[in-house]
Amino acid sequence: MTTTDSQSREQIFRDMFRELRAWNPEISESPERMDPILRILLHMYSGQLARIDSRVDRIWEVATQSLIRSVCPEVRRWPVPAFTVMKCELSDPVVDIDSTTRFFYRELRDNGGLFFFTPQRPERLVRAKVADVFVSNGDQSAPLPLLPKTGAAVSEIRLLADPKARLYLAVEYDGRTTDLKDALIFLRGTPEGLGLLRWSRWS
Repeated sequence: MTTTDSQSREQIFRDMFRELRAWNPEISESPERMDPILRILLHMYSGQLARIDSRVDRIWEVATQSLIRSVCPEVRRWPVPAFTVMKCELSDPVVDIDSTTRFFYRELRDNGGLFFFTPQRPERLVRAKVADVFVSNGDQSAPLPLLPKTGAAVSEIRLLADPKARLYLAVEYDGRTTDLKDALIFLRGTPEGLGLLRWSRWS
């Protein structure tokens, strides 16, 4: 379906003048040289027709948008991101989230849009914090630094290189220890430290 834009007053006047000369060849070839009363009438009618044409154009646009919304109601929904990573600080020890939970996000800019997203599956968030990570091998143990701008010492790397080495995590949590069953732990730290933990086997 193709549509044309509404015509301006000058375009309608030129078309009317061209058709007038085709109907009466005795009309002057220049609009400035035609009868002044007839020129005023053409200008008056061209202005009215331009307003009607513009109004019809706007009505057509509103009508087509209403038809699209009726046939495809999903266009009335706000865009939902395909995937979102959320970082939050919990106010309760445990928060249960199901697939019907909605999280709202407003863009931090002028007239920013308000978006929402839902979790892919039910989740349980626990307000726990990893305080320290220790590496142990037999009777030797040492803390494994994960903070930015820090790295593992040579002795710690030697401990991790041994297949018998074990990693222990110190977790700060005020709730019940049963809440940590089957929990997933997310760590942030230096690339070297996280690289060592990536190939670890957790039990």
